[in-house]
Amino acid sequence: MLLLSCVQPQKDPLGATTRQQLLDLALHYATCFRFSPEVMYDSWELLQRLLMAGATPPLGASGGQMWRLMLVACMMIASRQNATELMSSIPTYDVVSLNTGYSADNILNTEQNVQLVLGNDATAVSALRVCQVLLERLGGQQQEPRQQGLLSEDLQGMVYKVCCSSNLFRVQPSMVAQALVYCLRKKRGLVPLWPAALVQLTGVYDPTLGDLGLVMQQLLPLLGLDGSAQQQQQQQAAAAPGGAAVTAAAPSSATAGAAAPAGAEVASPGAAAAGGSKPAAAAVGAAVDSSVPAAAKVVDPVPAEPAGGK
Repeated sequence: MLLLSCVQPQKDPLGATTRQQLLDLALHYATCFRFSPEVMYDSWELLQRLLMAGATPPLGASGGQMWRLMLVACMMIASRQNATELMSSIPTYDVVSLNTGYSADNILNTEQNVQLVLGNDATAVSALRVCQVLLERLGGQQQEPRQQGLLSEDLQGMVYKVCCSSNLFRVQPSMVAQALVYCLRKKRGLVPLWPAALVQLTGVYDPTLGDLGLVMQQLLPLLGLDGSAQQQQQQQAAAAPGGAAVTAAAPSSATAGAAAPAGAEVASPGAAAAGGSKPAAAAVGAAVDSSVPAAAKVVDPVPAEPAGGK
């Protein structure tokens, strides 16, 4: 039985590339096993708890294979912690083994290791669930089906980007959820951005200050809601050809008794085109950890009975 070694991480042990690969794999497994998005992101949050606890693949083991095996174990644990998930809907270990390539014994042993590392408290609530609770208290679930579907689609897209970020994996899901609700209301044009109901639910009066404000500074650029895209478009429009000079027609009347010559060209002051180089956008996410090989991305076997992918 392989035991997970525990060392307090100073940075994201996965790295940006491996993190996104694992998240895409989790989405693929959730489709194969017919897990809801809530269960999938709960299992992802459980994996983040392992990372924060310092769980790493043991020496001599393949990093990519072990991360995938830990992900499968977390998904099986998360599928059983939700009371709304019927036991009959949870796939058997034989089905999981067929779709993942890991034996049932390896999956069960890894689940025991996860419980051991987390002190028999292998539970997790994702930011997606917290967001859904906040939106329900705000009346978001009482909207029209079309509007509710758009809201859910935007929310899941935001949660995906947050989970791909190496800078936010140590942030508590409740704080991430509060920031996501603010960003979601900003994207949908809902005012006020932070209503009194959210103040009562969260106890936060100004989400742009304190610890939540620091999360906002990371989240708004990540989601493209910091206004940098609009500013860049305005700068490009200002520097477009044809907008640098203005050719005036002959004036219709003389000024101070002196008529201007016909066909005179008047150059607009300050008509020089804007120059200078634009600063490159800051890269989000850490580099891939050296302990994870570049070939960590493994093509998954085609499931025997696909449950309907995208």
